[in-house]
Amino acid sequence: SNKSIGLITFSKRFIFIIIFLTILIFIRIQIMGGKPPQMPEVNNPVSYSNDTLTRVLTHNYIWSKNCELLVYPEYLSCDYQYKGIPLVESIEDKRNINSLVMWISLLIIPIICRKIISQVVIGYALLIITFLPASNIFFYVGFVVAERVLYLPSMGYCIIICLLLTHLSRNNEQLRGALSTFFIIYVAWNLRRTLRRNEDWENGLKLFESSLEALPGNEYLYWGLAQNIPLEDKRRESVLKKSLEINPEFDKSFLSLAELYLHQGREDEALEFAKTGVTLPRVMLQLWTKMMNILGEIWFRRKEYQLVLNVCHHVLIRDHDNVQVFFFFFF
Repeated sequence: SNKSIGLITFSKRFIFIIIFLTILIFIRIQIMGGKPPQMPEVNNPVSYSNDTLTRVLTHNYIWSKNCELLVYPEYLSCDYQYKGIPLVESIEDKRNINSLVMWISLLIIPIICRKIISQVVIGYALLIITFLPASNIFFYVGFVVAERVLYLPSMGYCIIICLLLTHLSRNNEQLRGALSTFFIIYVAWNLRRTLRRNEDWENGLKLFESSLEALPGNEYLYWGLAQNIPLEDKRRESVLKKSLEINPEFDKSFLSLAELYLHQGREDEALEFAKTGVTLPRVMLQLWTKMMNILGEIWFRRKEYQLVLNVCHHVLIRDHDNVQVFFFFFF
């Protein structure tokens, strides 16, 4: 019968998708040397949480955030790390409603479209299976949310939406007209959003400004915005200080302010920020080394050679391959 032929065809397609994606995941694991990726805590804070409830709730919210980006991509950001998406640490957190809506929607659609379930499953396979490598289920990834990982899942989303709208309007002319109008408006809105997003990517300044509209509490985005403001512009300093208001221990901004003040000849302020920056509890080695070099450069200019020697000693202990410290003696 036609149903049997359709079921066989569907089964073949589904098995092919499963095999193909399994091969891709296997290749990915082999490239990583059979080990999960190692990343700083700021890249994926939930991977460092020891609380099971926090991990479960946060992962569910992150998945719902990805669904939101598929359905309503109004607020987009070039980066979601650091405090882009705070951890969901309690059942009482209002963001759990987003997770609940996601699961209810995913369960209701197959029930509504049960007469064409074999086609709907294809859409779900593309939506879910292609997202699994980025889901943090099999291994933690080096990001919280990344819009680029939604390219393949978006094909499954489009299939599901088209099947749902077609099924709902099949025997109802009035509903078909209403859904068709809605669909046209929805496509037109997404087209407008795409054109506007293209403008955001014209330069770094526009990109980070638009990202801050989506995540105004992210210190990294303020730092990124500052990197696109000229050194002579007073806004650069104020934007960097804004990032420190959000996170008083943000090492990138301490380094950037120290470099900015050094460039402007404000050595005392550069010295202050570099001194504070090197004592931060979670400062990255590369940033720590650069701030130590700033200290060495300032003290060398002031002929405080003993302090310069101390800088060289500490840098070479932590960073054996650093040769910049010898600059103070030969130039």
